Amino acid sequence: MRAKAKDKGIEIRVSKAEGEPDDEDTTRVYANVNPMLMSHAIANLVHNAIKYSANHSQIKLEMEHTPSEVVIWIRDQGIGIAGDELERVQERFYRAKNASTANGSGLGLSICKEIVDRFNGYIDIESQLGKGFI
Repeated sequence: MRAKAKDKGIEIRVSKAEGEPDDEDTTRVYANVNPMLMSHAIANLVHNAIKYSANHSQIKLEMEHTPSEVVIWIRDQGIGIAGDELERVQERFYRAKNASTANGSGLGLSICKEIVDRFNGYIDIESQLGKGFI
């Protein structure tokens, strides 16, 4: 995945969310999930960020522990999704109108949603056209 990002000149930055203690390993998160499935979901979300981001842009992954959950933000500078399509992009085979800039089947986000749902989580998508995921 880093190779694809490098080919596009995209920098991937991994950090703790602001206010997280500095004594923990930045890239290590502990949660009661199936690590293989959750790794697949996170990798798919990062792959989408790479696929739909412009060359020479940046993708940020931030992690935060709260007493009740682990929060992972993936922010990119991609093409974004129109507000009226946000609710549908997690449906099977649905692709946003502007997604034709890259190949895909419309299954990735729906699979991620199923994985995250299995562990009582959720995917909250905030996006603006031309600004990516924020």
